[in-house]
Amino acid sequence: MKFWVFVGAAGLAVLAGVRDLYNTIDWWGVSYRVCGPNCVVTPPASNQGALGVSYIAGMFALAAVLVWLGVRSRRRAAVGAVARPDFDTYRNALREHGFREADARHHPAAFGSWHIDFDDPRARVAWDGKKGSLLVQKNAHGEWTDLWTSPSDADQTPDAVAAELKLLK
Repeated sequence: MKFWVFVGAAGLAVLAGVRDLYNTIDWWGVSYRVCGPNCVVTPPASNQGALGVSYIAGMFALAAVLVWLGVRSRRRAAVGAVARPDFDTYRNALREHGFREADARHHPAAFGSWHIDFDDPRARVAWDGKKGSLLVQKNAHGEWTDLWTSPSDADQTPDAVAAELKLLK
């Protein structure tokens, strides 16, 4: 959706730039036009000389930036859809590392988010599907605070999470 919004806005910017290009060329070197008896038309300031050319260049630059943002939004959506830590894989791997879970919940309707809670240490591993981040959180006085967030997709491994949990014991 974002992609098409940006591309549509870029198209409008290009059309505005083309219109102003036509008007600037049409008025180039002309300071006024006679439109009838006792009638004189002067060109708009934005269609004269260097100001007109810079405005046109600005419109085309705006169009280029909007297209770039559209492509970037589509690329980000594609990258985010590929990397998703698997709930069952993490549960099994953390059990193999000797952690006993107290609670584990998977929320497919919430962007695939999930969390696995532990009593020893009083911590949890959470996947925030909306943000695309894997977290290790500690519970202190009923509040969950982030202790570790995976810096990249390469660090979103069960072994990296187990190492962070072992630091809490």
